[in-house]
Amino acid sequence: MHTYSVPASYLTYYFFCIFTCQLFYLNEVSWLSQGNCFMSVAHRLSWFACLCACYSSPLIAEPRTQFPLVGVGVKYGSADFSSSHDEEVAAIYASLATPWFWQVDEHWRISTEITFTGGRYDIDGDDFWYVAIGPTFKVRQRDFPVYIKLGIAPTYLFDDETENYDAGGELQGTFLLGVVFVPSEQWHLGLTYQHTSNADTNKNNPGIDVLAIDIAYRF
Repeated sequence: MHTYSVPASYLTYYFFCIFTCQLFYLNEVSWLSQGNCFMSVAHRLSWFACLCACYSSPLIAEPRTQFPLVGVGVKYGSADFSSSHDEEVAAIYASLATPWFWQVDEHWRISTEITFTGGRYDIDGDDFWYVAIGPTFKVRQRDFPVYIKLGIAPTYLFDDETENYDAGGELQGTFLLGVVFVPSEQWHLGLTYQHTSNADTNKNNPGIDVLAIDIAYRF
């Protein structure tokens, strides 16, 4: 496979990464204000890993402009970390490959994909349907059957308020951190933590935190 270093036209990608880091920062402010120190620490580590990847090796682009569909998946889960609400998630998603990746060294590589997600949060028996689109970063060692994925995505809730729950606005942001096992090249099985909130852009920001089983089929 032939590759080339990223020319000036790909500077827009770096600006996109800066925007992503800003969303990370806003989410951390949200977690700290809620007293969620665990997620603040997890967020700092994942953000630091992304920055190290950016500066440890140059961004590389494959010589193509297409964004092919490379996988589809489903996820389902529930959790009650620090909330008094019962929260569940069920979603389907599709992943598009991008031409950008970081070759950290001969063994480690960070690839990027664009993920489209449609799903439903069930909170205290009320449904909150949502769509999200954003980048997913996969950190993987060659020939090792486990990898880490990080993602962040602007999220739209079709209904953000019911009689029992107020999500704090239709426009939200979703952060995810997952560990994925690869029993075969086609099937990927993961455990993913997913946090959705408005990053304190609304006076009401309860946040939705779930732990989900993630099953994907890769083409």
